Amino acid sequence: NIAILDIDVNGARNIKKMFPEATLIFLIVSSAVEQRERLRGRNSDSEQKIAQRIETTRKELAEIGMFDRVYINRSGKVNETAQAILDYLAGEESPSADINELLEHYFDGYVSAV
Repeated sequence: NIAILDIDVNGARNIKKMFPEATLIFLIVSSAVEQRERLRGRNSDSEQKIAQRIETTRKELAEIGMFDRVYINRSGKVNETAQAILDYLAGEESPSADINELLEHYFDGYVSAV
């Protein structure tokens, strides 16, 4: 059986404690700049709230090692990202993102608004 949950890092940690065999997938946009622009485009959060959400991402990235797979949801590529995840869940090989490269470059070009 497959259950897909949209949870934060703390929730993922709790799931892994309850179900050690669970596969944890971290889904993220390609950069903090892209994250900020997506959030701005929604017109639902203040600049302060956007900065807080990006700071939350910074903290969550420190926990990325507990995840089994990492996928980058690039702008305009949601279908491809979803298919890669579905392929992986179906037992087909699907490349995980390079965690080291993601961590090294996620905040390149980002300047906090707050």
